[in-house]
Amino acid sequence: MTQIIRTSDPRRFLTLAPQLAGGTPSDSALVLPFMGKRAWSAIRIDLPAGTCGSDCSVLEPQADCIDPHHATAIDWAVSITRTVKDLGADGLAVVVYPGCDLGIGALPFQTALEALMIDCEMNGLGVVTALVAGTDSWGDYRHPESARGPLAELDGIVEDGIDSVDPGRLLTGAEALPEAPSQEWCEEQTDLLSSLEDVTPVLFDDPVHAVGMALECATDELTDTHIAMLTTQVQRPVVRDEMLMTMIGGEGEGYRTRAAALEWNACGQSKRVEEEAALIMGMAGSPERARIRRALELWTHVASRTVPEQEAAVYAVLGWLHWAIGTSSAADACVERALAGDPDHGFARIVASILDAGHVPCWVVDAFRDRSPQDAGQIV
Repeated sequence: MTQIIRTSDPRRFLTLAPQLAGGTPSDSALVLPFMGKRAWSAIRIDLPAGTCGSDCSVLEPQADCIDPHHATAIDWAVSITRTVKDLGADGLAVVVYPGCDLGIGALPFQTALEALMIDCEMNGLGVVTALVAGTDSWGDYRHPESARGPLAELDGIVEDGIDSVDPGRLLTGAEALPEAPSQEWCEEQTDLLSSLEDVTPVLFDDPVHAVGMALECATDELTDTHIAMLTTQVQRPVVRDEMLMTMIGGEGEGYRTRAAALEWNACGQSKRVEEEAALIMGMAGSPERARIRRALELWTHVASRTVPEQEAAVYAVLGWLHWAIGTSSAADACVERALAGDPDHGFARIVASILDAGHVPCWVVDAFRDRSPQDAGQIV
């Protein structure tokens, strides 16, 4: 349903932004690219490091900003305008969530937001609104001396199709990682792993079908044996590719990946292998986002039931799935977890290189450029 936001009422943006982002973040900015009068899903971006409430005239880099080497307010602003322009947008709205009270002094990150608005003007990008939502009140960067608005003003905004239901907190970075299993459970799972030759053959001999079965059932219905098979088979790079392509496109894609690997081994070339490589790097392909979300749900559960010895391969795949859905800070945390267990893990290093380059999957970019009104915001 198209959501209507009146530009004269900033409270509507403060209500809309977390809905489009899937939750309310902290220490973050939500940027909403606009195409004409429509806004699409929000982009979460780390705030430049600095003391909440300070002028932040000199900013330090953070690991999962768009570019981890940013050191000034201008660099931070330029990275945002560049990203928005790359998406094909002609304007943006931004809401800053500093995770602290605004109080009565200067707005936090004022210098960074001033730099952003100046850079938008230089690049022909319209700024629909620029707001800050603290833990006590909200403010407007374009009118920083104005009185703060109480958060209670946001309650009950339901007219014009805007849902007032609180989407909850947006988990980012390490917060999005599953909790590690208990030591007792790990010991029991280790005993199970040592006897995998006795388990059902369909799980051991056909990992493609094993993943397909797992995707079709509720995660809490997966047995420890099924999870053990998944975490064991994903340790093998060739099989991992089959399993990942199954999660992305279904069992048929998994089997085609297997056939392509055999073709590559036989003659040293395969068009399918080249296409898969382009998809893994996010340079081509159009996987269903709903299917990736289901795969992410499954693999998050699998990761939460993985013994430390097998974490590197499992968290590398989990990191890729997070990146594929557009949650790069969580992907970065997954890769760090993987490389902590195995600094030389090949796939983890590949995903790390993609993240370090700041690359966004082409299908995520295409989703922003899609002018379908579904789940969009219409400004009037």
